[in-house]
Amino acid sequence: SRWAAFTADGSKVVYIGATPAGQFLVIGDEETALPPVGLETVIGPVGTRVAVGGQGIMILDGKVQKFPGGIATSLKFSPDGSHFAYQLNGRGALTLVLDGAPQPGYGLMESEAPFIFSPDSKHIAYSCRPPNAAGNDDLGVCLDGKYVRTGPSANLTFTPDSNHLLWARRLGLAFRLFADGKPVV
Repeated sequence: SRWAAFTADGSKVVYIGATPAGQFLVIGDEETALPPVGLETVIGPVGTRVAVGGQGIMILDGKVQKFPGGIATSLKFSPDGSHFAYQLNGRGALTLVLDGAPQPGYGLMESEAPFIFSPDSKHIAYSCRPPNAAGNDDLGVCLDGKYVRTGPSANLTFTPDSNHLLWARRLGLAFRLFADGKPVV
């Protein structure tokens, strides 16, 4: 086995195994063939949820979705496990896929953490830009699919009560902190 863990509720063992014929994902007693390279695996925070994504494939809770020429990365469950999102890099575009549906209108910006869920799992935020953006001035923040022009922004963070979204914007050598779109520091 190359990787092994238990589901959050401890009821199933999850592992990725390899043989000379290829590699496979096992969840409990169910086995699924995997591509040979580029896999990311996450265990949901509750229940038996498991996701594996990589070159041309996404497996969520045992259901396989294939997308030739695409790569699924940055797999993430919401804190309560009710939502699942990932970044799909395909055909030169980055797209946020939330609960199986590509989010319309805006491409994700590449970053270490391209999107975040709020602590109450009701909201999702990410740095984005409109489809035909001309420069950095068109960069913005998308909250629940709604674009707000902010310029280059980073370090998106929800407050613990999920009521406010904070981010930083570089201004020359300094940074400015924004809360719900208003400069605060």
